[in-house]
Amino acid sequence: MKHIHHIIPRHMGGTDDPSNLVELTVTEHAQAHRKLYEHHGKHEDKVAWLMLSGQAKDPEFVYSRAVLGGRTQGKRNAESGHMQRVQKM
Repeated sequence: MKHIHHIIPRHMGGTDDPSNLVELTVTEHAQAHRKLYEHHGKHEDKVAWLMLSGQAKDPEFVYSRAVLGGRTQGKRNAESGHMQRVQKM
């Protein structure tokens, strides 16, 4: 199964433009968010990394998600309908 990943994440100003999207496996997608988190320290990437790598019940995931107010997607993504568009892709 392939996932659509934003090269520049939406929470960092990235868009849904095809030039900013790449298909990755679930493992590659998790590693991409791990690298983004290690480089930029954004909790959104940490949550995505832990969730995609199957660590959603890990205490570190629960804490990171709480830092974001319990959200697994940002307010901007929720309001824009972004997740529905990505799922259709």
